[in-house]
Amino acid sequence: MANNEICDCKTVIKELSSLDLLNCSDKDVQAILQKLYAKPIAAPLCDYPADTVIVRGRPITSAEQIKYKHELSYVPADKNKKYQRGSTPNQTMFYGILSDTNDTQLVGCLGEPNPQDGEYYAIISFWIARETISLFTIINPESPSNKSDNLKRMAEELNLFMEEYKDYFDKEDVISLQKFMYHQYNKKALTENDYWIPALFTMDLIKSENIDGILYESAQVADEQLDNVLCLAIKPESADKKLSFLSAVKVTITIKDGKATVKGEPIDIQ
Repeated sequence: MANNEICDCKTVIKELSSLDLLNCSDKDVQAILQKLYAKPIAAPLCDYPADTVIVRGRPITSAEQIKYKHELSYVPADKNKKYQRGSTPNQTMFYGILSDTNDTQLVGCLGEPNPQDGEYYAIISFWIARETISLFTIINPESPSNKSDNLKRMAEELNLFMEEYKDYFDKEDVISLQKFMYHQYNKKALTENDYWIPALFTMDLIKSENIDGILYESAQVADEQLDNVLCLAIKPESADKKLSFLSAVKVTITIKDGKATVKGEPIDIQ
């Protein structure tokens, strides 16, 4: 089938699902994804207004010194050598989280600490939006399956939208694609290849001038503290234009007998 031929969404998902990611190439994934874009894709585009705070975490060593805000922002493109959940080699993204409380901000940025006893270190930085940020949102259309209260509401709104505009979009296609991508953005990756599908899909999405990045549920949703933590990845040009650095905290995580305590102290960043 030619890449410019209109392809049923469920067929594309079936092809992607049948790929053996250990024995194919990222070009195989990209070729299949291209078949999706012959028809419009209906999905939530969530706008976060100016003054929205975004939190970002960076693990460090005990002796590592961070002095400049650019060290806390996205990885330079030429240093980005691997696929991640929302980025590809040489195409970096600004990763961060949105959360409802300070406690979940820390937990969400750090992920699951190493269970071995010892001390671990990170810099938690806070960034504020100067203008509206528009994020393509990945949800599970079955509302109760979303951990986040915000995503549950979006799922209900998406279903209402599809009912109202059923003459314009194939509801089954929209739901199938969201379910599939929800799994791709939330699964725990065993190899770098497991990131190919969401990363390449993200790269295609951010080609649009109207999309600053993506929003998806934390992959660590097994922890109830993270139910309302939402992860985001913003393209560098949008981060440069729309985000300002606020402050940073150096965090020490002490693990003893499998339990973690967290202490933080503000640091000066130029």
